[in-house]
Amino acid sequence: MFCGNCGKPNVDASKYCVHCGTDLNTFVTPAGEHAEEAVLPASGAPSLGDAATLVQGGTLDLKPGEEIAGRYRIERILGKGGMGSVYLVHDRKLERPVALKTLLPLVQSRTDAVQRFLREARTIAGLNHQNIVLLHDVGDADRVGHFIVMEFIPEGSLADHIRKHGPLSVGQVRKIGRGVGQGLAHAHRHGVIHRDLKPSNILLAAGEVPKISDFGLARFRASELSVTGYGMGTPAYVAPEQRRDAKNADHRADIYSFGATLYEMATGESPATVRESRLPHEVLQVVMHCLEEKPESRPFSIDEVLGELESSVASHPRPVDHRPVEGRCPACGNENQPDSRFCESCGTGLYESCPRCKEEGRAGIQFCQKCGVNVSDYRDALESLSRAREHLAVPRYSRAEKEARRALDRVEDLEEARKVLEEARTGVAALKGHLATAKASEKEGRLDDAVQALEKAVQLTPGDADLTRRLGQLKEQTRQEKIDRARRTAVEAQEAAKPGTAARAWTELLALDPADKDARRQLAAVERQLAEVEDVISAAWTLTDNHRFEEALD
Repeated sequence: MFCGNCGKPNVDASKYCVHCGTDLNTFVTPAGEHAEEAVLPASGAPSLGDAATLVQGGTLDLKPGEEIAGRYRIERILGKGGMGSVYLVHDRKLERPVALKTLLPLVQSRTDAVQRFLREARTIAGLNHQNIVLLHDVGDADRVGHFIVMEFIPEGSLADHIRKHGPLSVGQVRKIGRGVGQGLAHAHRHGVIHRDLKPSNILLAAGEVPKISDFGLARFRASELSVTGYGMGTPAYVAPEQRRDAKNADHRADIYSFGATLYEMATGESPATVRESRLPHEVLQVVMHCLEEKPESRPFSIDEVLGELESSVASHPRPVDHRPVEGRCPACGNENQPDSRFCESCGTGLYESCPRCKEEGRAGIQFCQKCGVNVSDYRDALESLSRAREHLAVPRYSRAEKEARRALDRVEDLEEARKVLEEARTGVAALKGHLATAKASEKEGRLDDAVQALEKAVQLTPGDADLTRRLGQLKEQTRQEKIDRARRTAVEAQEAAKPGTAARAWTELLALDPADKDARRQLAAVERQLAEVEDVISAAWTLTDNHRFEEALD
């Protein structure tokens, strides 16, 4: 039999493919079929969401010249995968080339797959932006079933470009990243989360204009098509929380994928293994910020990411040549006279002080001639230390810890960085302790204790919007439970003819919810009842004082 993932043959007794490790009980192509029908496109790795839809063979195999819906003439196939195929077709009505996307025959019978396919069409149709592929038509025709017609981008995908040309320049990363980010921000503003952003799902139009495509895994924030507890997306680009539970992942999962995409653009390497040393210093901070493991540690929005990208690149101009050539300007590369103190071309100072001992030397030298420190590493360490202090002041302990570690990676004996690291670690430990207490207390039903623990956590990280929001939700939940408990107590007391207990319970409820008109009416009724009881008791005491005991007893 043939593996349905890689298409290669295995012996019939095999449980897992010996070539790629796929479970052969799930993904099998009968030996009589062409193995290539199950092979995923070369333009990108399979998505977790697509893996379950890989089928046992079967393909439309549309021929050049064949017409769809009396309008679209097949030119050639552009690519195919586990769910369907994409064809280059000629739109005879408007006389232009377009891309036509179809589902494989066996996938057409799956309601969930068709839902996802049609949802992609609705998603793209609702997003009118220059950095998102345009949707031209949606249809259902004999032989092909459901299909989508989109604009055709002949230049290919960003993944193709990286494979062909290698890493992009910092300028290209900024330009293309800005376009992708603007398209993604537009989708987020319309409530759409992509969930499978990667270079193979970004097409490059003329002039290197990026266009986001393949919204097959996208969902609106209120969508119920995802299943809680299941991951979706392509592993190397997927945020940790999305791998665990795609349904509950929010727009910050796209921010992680955007960071992974920036990493591949800047390094030419897969983000499956991220090596900070491979990243240009101009984009290092923004990429690593996007790739934070916890969603709350990432930028809150794509607009924030784009702002960081612009400011980071602008504040880190790339020197033409870092080598300490006598007279060469480290900023523009102009050759100056050996004794010049400033560049004759751009005015940049050709001398600078050592960041450690302050000895003046030629700009661009690698090691200080007086103290021997690696100038570039020491300067980077000081920048990381500065950022760590800024994070600590907010405070953002996890980010402060990361920046302090980065500083110590550059310069091991930087004592200030070590102090910041210890303080950040203490903050992280305290924060984790409060969060653990809150979680345990909430699980045990001790909501007041959970609120107190979360309040302490918020005091440690007042800038954490998610934590603040969770605290507000828990307080409201606690308040509502107290209201419900007071109401039950009041009702039970009234039924048991205990007006005093009922009055106290209604009073407690009104203190929690002064706008509850029913509670106010009930309290008034109980108070009238108590007043009547007091009148009867007073009359009884009067009769007793007059020795009219039988009447007092009645």
